[in-house]
Amino acid sequence: MISFGPTKKLTIAISIVITLATILCVLVSKSVVRYAESHEHQHLKEIVDAMLPSLDVEKVRHLTGSPADTNTFHYNSIKSSLVALRDINPSYSFVYLMGIKDGEIVFLADAEAEDSDDFSPPGQVYPGASGKLHLIFKNGQSFVEGPITDEWGRWMSAHAAIKDEESGKVLAILGLDIDASRWVKATGTYSLLSNIIILLIILMASTFTFATVRIVRDRDNILSINNDLQNAREELLQKERLAVMGQLNAVVSHELRNPLGTISNATFLMKDAIDSSDKVKGEKAIQLIERNIDRCNRIVEELLAFSKVNNSFHERLEIDPWLDGLITKDLLPENVLLQKDLNVNLSINADPDRLQRAIDNVWQNAVHALTEKDGGTPTLKIKTSTKSDRLEIVIKDNGPGMSSETMNKIMNPMFSTKTFGVGLGLPIVQNVMHDHGGGMKVESVIDEGTTITLWLPLSEV
Repeated sequence: MISFGPTKKLTIAISIVITLATILCVLVSKSVVRYAESHEHQHLKEIVDAMLPSLDVEKVRHLTGSPADTNTFHYNSIKSSLVALRDINPSYSFVYLMGIKDGEIVFLADAEAEDSDDFSPPGQVYPGASGKLHLIFKNGQSFVEGPITDEWGRWMSAHAAIKDEESGKVLAILGLDIDASRWVKATGTYSLLSNIIILLIILMASTFTFATVRIVRDRDNILSINNDLQNAREELLQKERLAVMGQLNAVVSHELRNPLGTISNATFLMKDAIDSSDKVKGEKAIQLIERNIDRCNRIVEELLAFSKVNNSFHERLEIDPWLDGLITKDLLPENVLLQKDLNVNLSINADPDRLQRAIDNVWQNAVHALTEKDGGTPTLKIKTSTKSDRLEIVIKDNGPGMSSETMNKIMNPMFSTKTFGVGLGLPIVQNVMHDHGGGMKVESVIDEGTTITLWLPLSEV
């Protein structure tokens, strides 16, 4: 029977652990990358689907796929919408419309400037059209493909069908391209993260194995030590496994929510700035990272708030003092006149966090409107009152007001008159008020301002 010394046992044990851990690292890394690719595919498809409501189907119907389209109102309106969609995120490289003409895929409209080398005029055939691209005109199902290489570069491309509401026929497809290198970097981050965690596990396991073999060297005390060591070992392994699993879930979940495409782009700019010793460009890249992280955090918060439903309220609010605490002059620009009329002296059952979000959203919209006021004293008014069977909170500004066209769209998710935000502010307010058994009313007159009334039933007071 072959007998190994303690040092030999230690070497064998550590070698086995490292080998098994390495195999585990490879398997987990591949699994994480597959999951990351699937998740990013789905995320990109959801983005292009969310863009569809921004396009007017009736205007798309008038596009003929010929150079003459560039002189039409419908083409220029669609092009403006495509430019706005492309500019939502710096990682969006190209946004365009495609149609099918004489059996070939052709461009209908493009967000690129007409004097750009990347501009594709109406009617230009897309020679790299895949079978899936042809198939979407038949089944109307959104899809993502890539990385694919064409004359413009290497891309991940997402496509969604624009359909006739009555016949269901596909009129055109909306395309969104992002740089494939960003995609590769994004999925690679997941793999790197999992490898780091597995390497930490290898280090802990190797350390533990080394300690265990060292104990085995003490032959005289092996019997008495063995039971205590076994119990301690099992307990430690269980705690370590739970801790590592918790850390893995938390870190991976956090990373999945990050806008990896945008941050990768900014990282590229930072690398370029370092290579060229361009401090200004580096600072701009850092600002881009910070701004987009803040933006995406706000988007996530708004999406969570938009989807949250809660009809159980356990907190009693004295509405006038509560509002007075929220609405302070310190939060307003110096030139804005604040007028408060809080005199109902009532308390309500409410979710204070969600009701505060509703008030904040309306308040911020009013403040933003006042920054665009031309002439006169910017004035913001808040008033509480009872009317018929309800309690009303009225917030009024004397800003530029909104057109009837804008008023018809303000409750549509993803619609926004600002150059930032995702257009969920007022829909969130509406959801919060409905969950409280109340509602909201918006009134606006051009050059006179906007009045928003939030109301709660007196039965809840």
